[in-house]
Amino acid sequence: MGHTLNVFRVLIASSLTLSVLAAFADTWWPDLLPKPLEAAYEAYLEASPGPSEPVVLALAIVSVGVFVAALGLMLLKPWARALALWTTLLSIMFSPAFGAGAYSGLTVVLIESAAMLWGAALAMAYFSELRSRFETPRLETR
Repeated sequence: MGHTLNVFRVLIASSLTLSVLAAFADTWWPDLLPKPLEAAYEAYLEASPGPSEPVVLALAIVSVGVFVAALGLMLLKPWARALALWTTLLSIMFSPAFGAGAYSGLTVVLIESAAMLWGAALAMAYFSELRSRFETPRLETR
């Protein structure tokens, strides 16, 4: 199980790392996004109301939950699987509230790779030999 656990932890750490890189890639390398697309996106942002403050706050809370779930998964905490699953579902539900986005190809690759790695880690937590490490022991009644 040691190898499986190492792979699991690498998937989680890689997903988090790629997510952070995706969040900043277009800021660090602004020339990756074509100027006409950037201008059109800025015009779109000015014309659209954007998400409401409660939605932004809710997504911020969910994002913290994802990070806490990732740490819990790495430490094999029994509560982490459910938290990871629910925060993942909530983040998907909140995504449309943010409207359209304009990202460079690099950012898209980072976002999609991070999502696939997170999904693989979540699947491992539920469907691999690691699942038993997340289950709380049942008390036997006599």
